[in-house]
Amino acid sequence: MTTPSQAVLGNFQTIPYNPKNPRRCVTPSERQSHRLQPYGRACSMSEVTLYSDSSMASGSFVSLDTGKKKAKKLALNDLLPNERSAVKWACKRLLMDFLTMLVWPQNEPDEDKSAYVNEIVGEANALFGTNLVLTKDLICLINHAITQFRSGLIDLVDQFASEFMLEPPGTMSKDQPLAYVANRRIALLDSSEENRWRYFLHGKVFNKDSNCDKLLVFRNETLEKIHLLHFYASAYTPLRDEKFLMELNTTTPHMFSHVAVGAECGIDKVVEEAFGRNVRFLGERYAPQQLSYFNAVEHALQLPIHKETLLAQFIDLHNRGLQVLKAKSGLLPLERLIYVPDTMEQLFRPHQALAGATSSDGSVLYPQSSSVSAVPQMPVQEGLLYLQYMTGDLSTGSSMVVRSQANAGPVCHDTECYEPENQGTADNTLWPAGYSFF
Repeated sequence: MTTPSQAVLGNFQTIPYNPKNPRRCVTPSERQSHRLQPYGRACSMSEVTLYSDSSMASGSFVSLDTGKKKAKKLALNDLLPNERSAVKWACKRLLMDFLTMLVWPQNEPDEDKSAYVNEIVGEANALFGTNLVLTKDLICLINHAITQFRSGLIDLVDQFASEFMLEPPGTMSKDQPLAYVANRRIALLDSSEENRWRYFLHGKVFNKDSNCDKLLVFRNETLEKIHLLHFYASAYTPLRDEKFLMELNTTTPHMFSHVAVGAECGIDKVVEEAFGRNVRFLGERYAPQQLSYFNAVEHALQLPIHKETLLAQFIDLHNRGLQVLKAKSGLLPLERLIYVPDTMEQLFRPHQALAGATSSDGSVLYPQSSSVSAVPQMPVQEGLLYLQYMTGDLSTGSSMVVRSQANAGPVCHDTECYEPENQGTADNTLWPAGYSFF
């Protein structure tokens, strides 16, 4: 097996990378300000093909002219083991940049996009000791990671179509279902002031104190479910890599706009399929939409009425995502650390300390005994005992202890206890089962 062909794309050469200074030749702020600032030129929507006879998610970060003759595409198995690791890292690095500092750069020159991918390949070579050269085949392989990620988002949105109320009621006549889905799309995607209570990015909650509905800006419950499953439970998410996960401490506007535009495409897909047409998730159509969502969030973060609540909301969403990621990986934290004595003195205490010990309600914890060998008996319920786990925001200390066993008794939250309405054995064999972390 060999490395990709040495035919270099254009005049690009691999950029030397210094591991002691892991920054690309262009900083994120510089990249956003000029070379890769999305949509620097107007796009003629009259020339855009919105619908076609096939459904496809576009991962074309770099456009390629592959010619009429189709050759075998480069695959990971065609590379050496260390080269595979380097390419996998480059794919995750590209996805992470889309989550943190890049919006869909559909209208940028291919030369700028290629230079950016070349920077990532240079980093990968330095980290893994490889000598990958930027070629058309290698760009296609790296681009495929974006295609997978976007396609996975659209598939996920399909699963929540019913929550967007896109399914016509069964009592309609022949022509009414088409009119229903078309009108429903209009209501969901209308971002006007008058339609804010039905807009698909917002939610609402009833406020008992004011006896009014409260608008939850950028907090649609269905959208949050999609967000958590896509970024934290997906097989393609780069956040499974702990090093990349450490780069995030909140939900970014890039992440929100990515899910928002995917949801819009998913809504279009359901409606257009009702009319016998398929939708393609292409940048020509949806890149400007993602930018509009990104700009709307950035604007909201500058407004006094939203900047604190929206920031807290995004942090909370990220913390919930960490719980989903840990549950998916089987790494849910224990309720508390297990204390292990580390001195001989901690292994002993006077026997009299046990006599008459009482709990806060006055009941005797350990009965007095004249026997020196008396051992306090811990109350044990019938059946197996399981570890406890925690739900809620662990970063703030506001959490709920849940016992994963039958007849576990009351559940305590902070200082109050509540009797569970349904005490059944938890089924943790499927994911996601009931979206227990939402």
